[in-house]
Amino acid sequence: MMPRTGRKAPIVWRRLVPPLLVLVLAAPSHAARSAADAIAAGDQAYAAARLDEARAAYGEAVQSAPTLAIALCRLVRAESELGVTQKGDAQRATFASAVLGGVPKGASFANAETAFQKAIALEPEYVNHRVEYGRLLKELKRTADARRELEQAVALPATSSALDARYQADARALLEKLPR
Repeated sequence: MMPRTGRKAPIVWRRLVPPLLVLVLAAPSHAARSAADAIAAGDQAYAAARLDEARAAYGEAVQSAPTLAIALCRLVRAESELGVTQKGDAQRATFASAVLGGVPKGASFANAETAFQKAIALEPEYVNHRVEYGRLLKELKRTADARRELEQAVALPATSSALDARYQADARALLEKLPR
């Protein structure tokens, strides 16, 4: 502690305090979650149907690791499900108000689509990104675009995940349901 005698601080303190302050102020905050922690928190919120909270956690993960495609994919999933509540009719608006307390700010199909495009750009060979993007496009009634993404998902080699065969089966089932 520096003396409170009205005298100037000893030379040692005057030289030592500024560099210590710089170190303390520049140190990374331990309060910030890692991308993995944010994804885990988002997964818990998603499983509990707290979509707005899940979206926020996934968004935090994307901010801390912008090139982590899994974070983008999870954000997209939450965005697209939240976007469904914005589609239109009074029943959905009532549901959103009753269950979610209103439609969360910023949730939209456009945000979901942008995030899917980023995830695909980062990992173009990841089957599930294309399947989920195709699912979103189908929901948006963009049949030709949905068909393109789902066909690409089926055509990709099943090497991006242990679940690729299941994802490709989902893509085939979605393709069968799409109008020609």
